[in-house]
Amino acid sequence: MYINTLYDWPKMKSEEFDYVCSIIRVTLEDHIRLSDWFNQFNELINEEDYTPNNEIYLEGQLHGLYPIFLFGGIENEAHRATLEDITYEMIASSRKMNITIEERATYILKAWQESLLDF
Repeated sequence: MYINTLYDWPKMKSEEFDYVCSIIRVTLEDHIRLSDWFNQFNELINEEDYTPNNEIYLEGQLHGLYPIFLFGGIENEAHRATLEDITYEMIASSRKMNITIEERATYILKAWQESLLDF
């Protein structure tokens, strides 16, 4: 089965679009959960640390959003950086909101779709 890149999402058939979005959404949900966990852990270890660095070795060893970029054919580094920025900003801004992980992932995915149309 041929899958369009994420740049071509408006051209996808409905079933293909739903399939691609479900894979991306699940990956984003995991990314959000990990990001939230690392944030909580950082707050805990830096609670009385006068020189907090917010660096955890494992955090830099995870693939993060790369599987989505690989799956979606997002090869341009500037585009990847933009999508990463959107993701991190939205994860941070939605962390304290009373919405589910699934809703947060959908929120990010919609922002990606809008941004992809601009590339």
